[in-house]
Amino acid sequence: MNKVDKYILVLLFVLFSCSEKEFRANRSKNVSTVDPLWQSQSTLCSDFTSVKPKVDFLFLWDNSWSYSYLNDETKRALNYTIDTISNRFDYHIMMAPINVRDSDPVNKDAFLVVESPTGLNSSAMQMVVAQSIAATRLGSFPTTGGSLEKGFDRAYSLITSNRSNGIFRNEVYTIVVLMSNGDDAPKTEVGRKPSITSYLNAKKTRFIELRDNILNAIQFRFMSIVAHQTGCQQYAVEGKTYKMMSSAIYTAPYPSGYVLTDQSSNPTPDSYNICSTSFSHIFDGVNNSIQGSIERHVYNFWPIAQTTGPAIDTSNIIVKKVLGQTTTDIARSATNGFTVLSGVQTNQNTRLRPTPGEPFTGYMIELHGEDNYVTYPECLFVQTSAPLEYYGYVQLHSRPIVSSIQLKINGRTIAKSTTNGWDFSDTSFKSAQNIKVISPTNLGPATPAVYKTGYFLKLYGSSVYSNGSTVEATYDPSVE
Repeated sequence: MNKVDKYILVLLFVLFSCSEKEFRANRSKNVSTVDPLWQSQSTLCSDFTSVKPKVDFLFLWDNSWSYSYLNDETKRALNYTIDTISNRFDYHIMMAPINVRDSDPVNKDAFLVVESPTGLNSSAMQMVVAQSIAATRLGSFPTTGGSLEKGFDRAYSLITSNRSNGIFRNEVYTIVVLMSNGDDAPKTEVGRKPSITSYLNAKKTRFIELRDNILNAIQFRFMSIVAHQTGCQQYAVEGKTYKMMSSAIYTAPYPSGYVLTDQSSNPTPDSYNICSTSFSHIFDGVNNSIQGSIERHVYNFWPIAQTTGPAIDTSNIIVKKVLGQTTTDIARSATNGFTVLSGVQTNQNTRLRPTPGEPFTGYMIELHGEDNYVTYPECLFVQTSAPLEYYGYVQLHSRPIVSSIQLKINGRTIAKSTTNGWDFSDTSFKSAQNIKVISPTNLGPATPAVYKTGYFLKLYGSSVYSNGSTVEATYDPSVE
């Protein structure tokens, strides 16, 4: 045997002594993951409407011949006061002279300024004037004099006579404002000295009866703008009984236990000195004591997704009602829970009360049962997710040797099977394979498509995977 023959023999021995595996290309492993299911969480809260408190004012103006305070400054102050009232309150303002003749109608020369005519009958509407001319109308009150001033009786009769026409309303704030340089006092009888105390008590008792049992007023005030000492101005007489009545009404207990506090710094509660007080500021305390209210909105429909966002899985929605730190689950139920409305809703009102409103266009749920309605200040937590997606193919980057394929999905080994496993009967290279299928029982292509390039194992039954899955395919590439 020559040297060449020996070399060939050695080479053949080496070649045949190598294992089959050493001639294959390196073993391949394809690992892929599918994005988790898209989820959205939102907490939206209910709303409310600010409601102006209802306030009825009775302004009584001294129209005696000795009264000298109806001037440009007073008119400016009145306009300022009305502006302040109109910004905050649902108001009725009746203005009337204190002094009328016994034979005159109770509403003689009275007029009315209101925010809204709602609730007023035709007789009341005939008294309404524009806010802009209210101060000017004061000058039209006829001058009267020569008799005792009867401010308490005048206030009482004007209020009680103007309830049925809608001017003085029940269960509101009722405030009398009397401006005079005189006083109300009992008539002196021959041989008998009048008792101021018993006189005031009788008038006060009647006002409290009016407050608690006729008007059911939230507040009732008798505010007096009078001289606090005689002679501070020409013809001015100390309005002693007016001052006393203002304090007595202010401090009179309410049946509910309600307590007024805005006059705590005033030594003469609800009474102001006409000789030194700026009329513009007498309502500063009242403005702070009268509280606005809110009208709670109630909702029986609720938005869950916009039309411009991704699709949602209507079978996978979580709804919870939230109030402060308390969370309550709302079940899916058509009688006591929520149901999902089909498709996109257009301008569907979400609010049930106080009026239907707050429309929304998009995907929505309907709430069933009063306890499940959302009422201010409650909020609603809604969790939605995209519809579950299914994948019926596994991408391989090179053609595999079928016998070498090992497939695991989410750590579970999947066997070769056309029932609940994989198959590689289509061995061709695909430049654009949609790997999404409709469901494990419907292997037709799903949309929107997800395209991949390569060789593909086709899956069947329970081996079809979905969102959040991890797929691991190990195989030996074919050398063909």
